Amino acid sequence: MFEEEKLLNAIPMVSLTICFLSMILCFTERAHRRVYLPLGLFFLVFGWSDLDEVMLPMLKQGFPLWATDLMQVMHFPAVLMISPLFWICVYELTAEYDRPDPGSRAIHMLPALLGGLSVVGFMTLPDTDRSVIIGRSTGGLSVAALVVLFCVQALTLVTYAQWGGYLWACWRRLLRYRARLKDLFASTESHEVVWITWMIGLCALLWLISSLSDASLLVGGAVLLGDVAKSVLNTLLVLTMSVWALRQKPGLFPERAEGLIAGAVTGAPQAKYERSALGVEQRVRIARKLRLAMEKDGLHRNPNLSLGMLSGHIGVSPNYVSQTLNEHIGETFFDFVNRWRIDDAKDQMLRQNDTVLEVAYGVGFNSRSSFYKAFKKETGQTPTAFRKTVAEAGSSGAGQGPGQGDLSIEGGRG
Repeated sequence: MFEEEKLLNAIPMVSLTICFLSMILCFTERAHRRVYLPLGLFFLVFGWSDLDEVMLPMLKQGFPLWATDLMQVMHFPAVLMISPLFWICVYELTAEYDRPDPGSRAIHMLPALLGGLSVVGFMTLPDTDRSVIIGRSTGGLSVAALVVLFCVQALTLVTYAQWGGYLWACWRRLLRYRARLKDLFASTESHEVVWITWMIGLCALLWLISSLSDASLLVGGAVLLGDVAKSVLNTLLVLTMSVWALRQKPGLFPERAEGLIAGAVTGAPQAKYERSALGVEQRVRIARKLRLAMEKDGLHRNPNLSLGMLSGHIGVSPNYVSQTLNEHIGETFFDFVNRWRIDDAKDQMLRQNDTVLEVAYGVGFNSRSSFYKAFKKETGQTPTAFRKTVAEAGSSGAGQGPGQGDLSIEGGRG
């Protein structure tokens, strides 16, 4: 029992320290203020929500009763701010440059404001009512105390609903972000935010276990998640956030999107191109230019190729290139470039004895894993299996040279 109490005191202290240091780093960061300001506020309120567990043991030593009561409830508004701030952080990290904020932030903070009013109402109650609500004593409650208790319980349910809703919104946001990356970049590895996926999974696990645990307690069941386990998960969550979020830069800001023309990243995604004046003949001409840029100029071999770079190379606006790719060719920029890379890789594996990794880097891929994934998607085989199939076909074929027939590069598919 003594060891558990020591853990309950030590683990929140670790979490609080991480939050404090991360908050300072965020608030002193000059670049990307739209990202780091809400991130700093996230660490502030997360640390604030742990403050009662650190301070309460000290306040019990001779401090007034009202101070102890205040410390037990002052974290309540902070808890209601954590999930909205996490959503805002995810939004800003995945937003395109100069996009508007995710709705009115005042609306997102409304539950926290109501939580603050509940704390004020709680502290205005007599000592006897506060003692009953906290569980320090038993007895009846006044009408005012019942109202405050009802508000607190209702906002507790709101907290769980918040986390579920915001986690779902973050997940959908990530899916849209990944789709947008494929419209702008041929290689997306450096722009991915995989850690946010892990954060969402960790938060979802904590949310599910906490919800089931509280529901179990309401019906007289057992505690599913102890205080120590909750503290460990909370510390793990804030540690993951501090390690990765402080290193992450917005993926669609101009300095990250090297070579992009501003118009490609500032406006709304051109999904339907409703106002475009691009005709069929123009799309055919642009498609021909795109094919020549790959076939003759080998632009796909640039590992950092972006939509802006390709647009500048052929002298066509990024929106027109994007529209041609989506409506005329039927591919995203990412799929279009990587298909040319795979065709080039197939041709090289037919004609050369380079290793798979040398071929992958030679055609523009940044890693072995991304090459294998793209190759398997395009051909249904791994590069090694493809090379083995070609070798077996060559040994049994009748005079067909390398690079000929069905296995040759399909340079005209653009």
